[in-house]
Amino acid sequence: MQRLPPIFRRRRRNNLSFTLVELLIVATIFSFVALGIAGSLAAGLKVWDRAKNTDFSRGNVLFVLESFARSLRQSINFKLIDFEGKSAELSFPTLSGNHILKVTYKFDTSLKKFIREETDLKVILVEKDAAAATQKELFEIDSLSFEYYYFDTLKAAYTWKNAWEKAEGIFTAVRLRLTIKDEEFSKTVFMPFSL
Repeated sequence: MQRLPPIFRRRRRNNLSFTLVELLIVATIFSFVALGIAGSLAAGLKVWDRAKNTDFSRGNVLFVLESFARSLRQSINFKLIDFEGKSAELSFPTLSGNHILKVTYKFDTSLKKFIREETDLKVILVEKDAAAATQKELFEIDSLSFEYYYFDTLKAAYTWKNAWEKAEGIFTAVRLRLTIKDEEFSKTVFMPFSL
């Protein structure tokens, strides 16, 4: 019978010890697993610290500007509620579900707040009371201005103005500019129809 070299021989069952090579392989595998867990934990702690120290006001401003744009795009041409545009206030009729609302965005200079007011058409027709409007303070701002994009029939050119009047030409877009903590935000909304 031919005898196998020692490397190919089976261990005896009563010898339960590990070789040095086996111990080194297990230690290497556990060290890689431990490094992976430690790296994931460190990355998670960095994300947690960044989220804890983040100021979410910028995201809130962008959300409100997008909400403003959506309600302005849903505006309708309605004879009972006029579209009125000034440099610090904008009112227009819009659809909200099955209701026609008069929506007003304005800048309250005394409180330094950007405000949205909604008045239902039923309230306008029956009560004609401005106090019946629901008012929502959106956030604090330093400054606000609305600009209106016209096709000026006299000049035969498009121009931006600070106030809108129907007699001046065709109104096609609104630009809202506001400043919060020395950061300027701007949103231009093109109208779905021309007033």
